[in-house]
Amino acid sequence: MRLLIILAALALAACQTLDGPSQPTVETARGQQVLNAITVLGCTRAKTADARISRCTRLIDNAEKTATEKVSGDQLRVVGHVLRGLGYVDKREDGRALDDFNSAISLDAGHAQAYLARSTVWELRGDHAKMMRDLNTVVDLAPDRAEHYLARAAGWIVSEFPPERDEGPATTPAELRAIENATEDIEKAQAFDPELSDTYLLLGDINFELADFDTAIGYYSEAISRDRNDGSAYGNRATAYYRIEDYGSAIADFESAIRLDPDDASNYLKLGWILAAGPEGDLRDGDRAISLALEAERRASGEKPAALLFLLPTAYAESGRFDEAVRELERVLDFLRESAVQSNEDDTLRLLGLYVSAEELLEMFRNRKPFRFAETGQES
Repeated sequence: MRLLIILAALALAACQTLDGPSQPTVETARGQQVLNAITVLGCTRAKTADARISRCTRLIDNAEKTATEKVSGDQLRVVGHVLRGLGYVDKREDGRALDDFNSAISLDAGHAQAYLARSTVWELRGDHAKMMRDLNTVVDLAPDRAEHYLARAAGWIVSEFPPERDEGPATTPAELRAIENATEDIEKAQAFDPELSDTYLLLGDINFELADFDTAIGYYSEAISRDRNDGSAYGNRATAYYRIEDYGSAIADFESAIRLDPDDASNYLKLGWILAAGPEGDLRDGDRAISLALEAERRASGEKPAALLFLLPTAYAESGRFDEAVRELERVLDFLRESAVQSNEDDTLRLLGLYVSAEELLEMFRNRKPFRFAETGQES
């Protein structure tokens, strides 16, 4: 589950459509007035992060000139800072984003969307305590909006199920409590708006963490039926299909996820591994896996996980280019040692329930043998 995308999308949607299904709160009515002025400037209609940042900067700088009797300059600046901050989040410039969100909150401490937007920074930084504090504030300030409960539900899950967690069903008291809290928030969201596709996306995530993959697939399919342009739903359903060994469906869904959300490196990565090392020979495609590996590396931001670094040499091996596979894997291992990202060559690579050591991969490639998931005997 990609909480950052969920939170950012909800925050942006909330700034664009503040007239919810319930009676507008004071904050909602004020936000709608601000929206009218912003729409004139096209701030919310920017197609790219850079365009949004540029337009929102002009909005902030010219707020007093744009202000009316009903919409003050400060109100314009608040939403300008929120939207510009979300542009910086898209660019992974979390410092600038945090400055914008803090500026919005300092101008209006009761603006729920500012806290919702700021939670994306804490998620980027892995500070789940601050993230949940902001998400609780969002619900407290505007308790009549379905998307606010959905955002907090997503927060409960990611707090206890981070990407680095070993795969397997929820078992600890903290994990089970997080699922209980998330389920309660989802039920509240459904009471306000039962048609929100993100509701079913999160229900799918919860059942995925419980290792009930068939039920998760059902919820992801429901989310897709409500929004066929939701790349997250396709990507998550693809992963669930993989876990029940329906590799053909997984490949089809990953292809859809890439088409709908081409900037998400994780879909290139996971599809690349299935094509490079999947157990079904008629589905493997080493050349396509090489392209996917290069595309995933190009789109990845921040520190690259071992699964990404090891994909390209594995894809080379699948294509029969073993000398290139060995050279690339040796280069990766040298980089990891020098950068202290990985202190031990025998650290394990985890991907979709698979464990394999770097040394094992290197030995296979030197012996001109490609890597296959099924050959480890450790598939979950």
